Amino acid sequence: MRKLTFDGNWAVGATLIVHSHNGTSAAKVGLLDSSRAVLGFVSIYQPDQEICGEGEAAERVYKVLRGVVRTYKLLDDGRRQIAAFYFPGEVFGLELADHYGTTAEAVVTSHVASFQRQEIADAASRSIDVAHELWTCTAKNLHLAEGHLLLLGRKTAEERVEAFLDEMNQRGRRTGHVKLSMTRRDIADYLGLTIETVSRILHLMRKQGRLQLSGARNIELTPLGRSAASTLLAS
Repeated sequence: MRKLTFDGNWAVGATLIVHSHNGTSAAKVGLLDSSRAVLGFVSIYQPDQEICGEGEAAERVYKVLRGVVRTYKLLDDGRRQIAAFYFPGEVFGLELADHYGTTAEAVVTSHVASFQRQEIADAASRSIDVAHELWTCTAKNLHLAEGHLLLLGRKTAEERVEAFLDEMNQRGRRTGHVKLSMTRRDIADYLGLTIETVSRILHLMRKQGRLQLSGARNIELTPLGRSAASTLLAS
């Protein structure tokens, strides 16, 4: 058995345990950074590939190791509403109900570990530390969901885009450099806007000196832009 720890674009603290058998290897990773109580297998998903579907039995919980995952619902009128984006180290699929409430897809090529829901429940019943870490994961996801609801409640489209860019900066390295893995259609579906509106606002923010664009998905928030977004979130 070999133990490999990754950093950089991988989830911090993600430890892969490689089991070899008859010349083949299977990588497993722990759900929790501080415990091997729950181990899951790692799979690689290509862009737009489905990981789990809305309405399917919620038998597994997932952790992003590398890449980005989106969860979404299709509305009655056919529009797509993206509920959340998940980045390395973040857990999704922790459902209260027996079925998934959203569909999860890879945004870019992503490494995702999956864990049996029953094994998680058994581990939590045996260890208060495991139960506490699961509570922390759930509380973090709830915090993100509340933030998204507040974002959608912003009065103007410009405020939504500003808040989104600040959220991506906060969840990244907080340097002001935002490398967007998602397309503008993804951003629009997350913010409840049209692609044209998102593009227009980014162009306006660039003209106002609040950001600089380097390609379609690399954004540098200027001090003016970071200050405006932080003030918006604090209000």
